[in-house]
Amino acid sequence: MPKGSFNTHDIYAREVLTHPANAASELRDILDPELVAHLDLDNLRLESTNFITEDQRAEYGDILYKTTLNQRPAYVYILIEHQTKNDPLMGYRLLSYMVHIWRRYLDDHPRATTLPAIIPLVVHSSRSRRRWTAPTQFADLIKADDATRGLLANTIPHFEYLVDDVSPLTIDELRARHLNQPLMLMLFMQKVVGRNPDVVSDMMANVDLFEQILHGPDGARLLAQAFNYLFTLKQGDHTSLKPLTTKLGPKAEEIIVTIAETLRNEGRTEGRTEGRTEGVSETLISLLTLKFGTLEPSDRARIEHAPIEQLRTWCDRVLIADSVAEVLR
Repeated sequence: MPKGSFNTHDIYAREVLTHPANAASELRDILDPELVAHLDLDNLRLESTNFITEDQRAEYGDILYKTTLNQRPAYVYILIEHQTKNDPLMGYRLLSYMVHIWRRYLDDHPRATTLPAIIPLVVHSSRSRRRWTAPTQFADLIKADDATRGLLANTIPHFEYLVDDVSPLTIDELRARHLNQPLMLMLFMQKVVGRNPDVVSDMMANVDLFEQILHGPDGARLLAQAFNYLFTLKQGDHTSLKPLTTKLGPKAEEIIVTIAETLRNEGRTEGRTEGRTEGVSETLISLLTLKFGTLEPSDRARIEHAPIEQLRTWCDRVLIADSVAEVLR
């Protein structure tokens, strides 16, 4: 994956999926309805994932929610995956992350004699449109013939993770899903943006989605997110989107022109961006330390390696957040 490309995809997906209503929309659509009936998706609480090391974060975006399942503690762990190639050891990685979640739960509940349920979900949205082919059953990772695996059935962990494989879906198939508008827009943009010479045509063919977003709750911010993603990946500029802005009207045009101007004025050369990023990260660390005390080393490292767009988002949250985890969601 080219340097920097993960951050752009990850920031956009995380910004959407760290809103509980959007995560709930994803889970209601992908989980078994019987499970959804017992899972409290109206009270998802975002949790820190500082147990994930920085080398793992360089490859994946991760989101952890705490909730209840039949009124008992439970977690939903979402992994955002944009790589062109599937990770054949994803089952092992997820299981190791789940063990970390359980370990932290036991640290917080030292008298516990049972563990909370964890629902692991991989959201796969590769621009290559290749299907997810990595094994989802942990037992399939054990190197053994079928007969031997049968003999070991009682000793091999039985574990399966869920995959929402958006990559092979057509736009029509994606839009037929029962998702809320912010999540639909994000998945739509990640599908059409990339090595796609017809990106503007695809957006025009689905202009009703942009109209619904623009005239819905928080429409300006959601459109700004989408077009910032588009322009950051250099998939067009405000002039190429003229057919779309003509259809959507002056409010959308103002949003698009403002984003384009901002990115242009920032002069996105690597040297200037790195200098600006270092200054913003130092400011954010100071603000968080003043408000919440000494930071965890993993949180500090995460801030020091974050791109400037993410740092600015985190800075905006400091004044209203009640915890470091809420800022760095």
